[in-house]
Amino acid sequence: MEDKQQKIIDRILNSAKEQFFRFGFSKVTSDEIAGSLGISKKTLYKYFPEKDKIIHDIVFTIMGFVKKNIESIVNNPGIDSTDKLKQIVMMLGKTFSNIGKPFMNDLQKKRPELWHEISEFRKKVITENFTKLINEGMQKGIYRADIDKHVFVNAWLNTVQNIITPDFLSQSSYSAIQVFDMIVKIMFEGMMTEKAKESFK
Repeated sequence: MEDKQQKIIDRILNSAKEQFFRFGFSKVTSDEIAGSLGISKKTLYKYFPEKDKIIHDIVFTIMGFVKKNIESIVNNPGIDSTDKLKQIVMMLGKTFSNIGKPFMNDLQKKRPELWHEISEFRKKVITENFTKLINEGMQKGIYRADIDKHVFVNAWLNTVQNIITPDFLSQSSYSAIQVFDMIVKIMFEGMMTEKAKESFK
């Protein structure tokens, strides 16, 4: 019985996510979510009495996915530091591209408390994992030893927080993947040794 209920919950979240990412959650009604699944509003409300609960669960599912994938890459001893950076950038770029600007814009403007949760999440995950990545890179001679890693991590964090936003992305002609790639080229390549730059290209 629990498996059946979980399948229904997953179907609701997946359908809502697809519509929210495309149109923004403010333009999608509970009727539309239920209709897309061929279920009644009564069934929808049984699992999600409020649309806010759907929005909340989607956001925290995304954050869990990002955290799990970043940690998996950073802690993988079979990948060198430059490849770890490439994989993280690709994963983040694809994730943010899939989310869609309408959904991000709604979060920032209509659910500021959730946007704050995302900002705090970024801060924690970036600080912990990129510090590990830079420590590893410095030990292996990939990153220059004359650069303070704490200053760099904070600069990287503030860049991501201020650039990967709905306002910036809506005005940019670049995709999230391209934006992440440019940030890395500007910041990380300047921190790399000449030898590491060659392998990163």
